[in-house]
Amino acid sequence: MATDVGTRHIGGGHVLSGLSGLQAASCRIAAGAGKRILIYDWQLNREVYDQECMLEAARQLAIRHANTHVRILLGDTESISLGGCRMLDLVRRLPSSMEIRLRAEQFLNDLRSFMLVDDASYVYCQIWHDPGASVAEEGNRYRVQELAAEFSRIWDQSTADPRLRQLSI
Repeated sequence: MATDVGTRHIGGGHVLSGLSGLQAASCRIAAGAGKRILIYDWQLNREVYDQECMLEAARQLAIRHANTHVRILLGDTESISLGGCRMLDLVRRLPSSMEIRLRAEQFLNDLRSFMLVDDASYVYCQIWHDPGASVAEEGNRYRVQELAAEFSRIWDQSTADPRLRQLSI
């Protein structure tokens, strides 16, 4: 993988330079999704996940076929429940392929943020609100498998937040 503008190479991944590096890497990696996108965040960072390229990658994956999915685990859903979150709107339009859950209480102290795409690509941020501490890597099956197992364990203990349901009147 070529190093993008806004990143520097460290070990197997690229340390991203600020928000613009995080946005670019997230879009590039999400665009390559063929089976799944797993997002673990505190409040679903709109500067990253409400970008047109992210929304289109998630939409394309969700409509591709029945075995693809986008799953989102959040620590706080209040800000997106108040409206204006285009990713939430997309989840509501494609509920058979996309789902958001509120993390179980025992996982609310976890400040990390990451996005896993398929079996080998990820974007990882040690502290959700600090894009300067982000790393992106493609081709690391071991790290993605490790994070995906943790995501699945937390997903299974978490529930849908009723505040995110769309009310039809």
